[in-house]
Amino acid sequence: MSRQELIKLQRTIDFSQSLLQYLGTFSREKNRPAQDWPLRSGNRLSTRFDMTNLQIVIPGFRIRPGNNGKGHAWGLQKQTDFFRLFGLVWVDGNRGLNRLTNPNYYGHWQYGGPGHSHDINALPADPDFFQIINYATNEAVGVNDPNRIQNTFNIGAALIDLYDGDDLNDPDPNNPGDGTTGNTITIIDYSGASYAYGIEAMSYDDPNFNLQRPPLAPNPLSLGVPLNYVLLNRRFENVGEFGYAYNPASTTASKTLDFASATSHDKAILDFFTYNEASARAGIVNLNTRNGPVLASIIKGAWVHDPGAEIPPPDPTYLVSQNDALAAAQAIVQETTSTTAGRGPALTRADVARLAAAAASALHGVPGASADETKQTIARALTDTGQARTWNLMVDVIAQTGRYKPNAQDLTGSNFVVEGEKRYWLHIALDRDDGTVVGSQLEEVIE
Repeated sequence: MSRQELIKLQRTIDFSQSLLQYLGTFSREKNRPAQDWPLRSGNRLSTRFDMTNLQIVIPGFRIRPGNNGKGHAWGLQKQTDFFRLFGLVWVDGNRGLNRLTNPNYYGHWQYGGPGHSHDINALPADPDFFQIINYATNEAVGVNDPNRIQNTFNIGAALIDLYDGDDLNDPDPNNPGDGTTGNTITIIDYSGASYAYGIEAMSYDDPNFNLQRPPLAPNPLSLGVPLNYVLLNRRFENVGEFGYAYNPASTTASKTLDFASATSHDKAILDFFTYNEASARAGIVNLNTRNGPVLASIIKGAWVHDPGAEIPPPDPTYLVSQNDALAAAQAIVQETTSTTAGRGPALTRADVARLAAAAASALHGVPGASADETKQTIARALTDTGQARTWNLMVDVIAQTGRYKPNAQDLTGSNFVVEGEKRYWLHIALDRDDGTVVGSQLEEVIE
């Protein structure tokens, strides 16, 4: 908005005038990963993967007769899109198999499929969901985990289960024991005989209370999921919430993705996915701002503990307080302005993990500040509201009209009599990768 509109807003709701300087921040970003990630086969990703594509994993429950939840999104007739975006095809279960020993008893996903080939280690111009996760957690951060394929599908399966919610059950209610109609837990066959399992809570309910569940469906504890695991179980509201995904290979106590340490192997995920599919993002803040209150306003009110439902938190201690937000913001400013090796400005959204680690050390007033979920709070708050790939400039222009004195001997100083004056602020956002103008705004300044 223009500064005039900000002033009108301030007068209307009567907040402190000192906040106007922060509300006027002009920032833009091309909605794409940083262009300095390592090349793969000459390719760099030109766009981020829209995480709202996960909406097609929601089961098509009772949409078509005889196809009650036959695989996530099957009833919605999204098979083509699902294969293009995720590389997955649905395989019916086989009730003739032993469900105790053979995962093929249950309806499940298969990566690739008959007549199709998706190379998980490839990075084409339009990669699928799992190819991006594989690249982001390995090559992008300079590692080559020997278990990279297994970890990639474990993460992906967990993300699918977190997103689709346990209220959207797959089995046919008229024949709940039929293994061909699906299984609430996400099962992915990713190499012909290797399986990744999701973490859907409903798959492990006591059959005495949930008669629709196969009584011997995989149990989360058998998969190594900690007892205190925070199951988000709702739509993602920002990319930082990918951090709730379970990964058996994680080094965190909660066995979730690590978005709160500088050495994280998961941090590049923050830069490769987006919640906003616009080609250019607006209404965001440069992560390298030196105005701590700007960052504090983003952090304040973030949830340090998510109750796992789409409702406001019932406990105010779930939220970051104003004092803690200010302390965390100041810690981030100190981190981005430091000249110490390994510190300094944020260059990509992956640096949010490093900033989160610095901020977490300042959250002494938050109960359980050492807990993993609390540390991830900063990443969840900053990822979709911050950018580090544009330079923000403001040109202050003063245009004067007038005349020279009749006896003026030159064109300088007091010889010019000002009769009228206007002032303009020209805001410009320049892309750091190619120098192009991402956005501009000219506003007349009335003082």
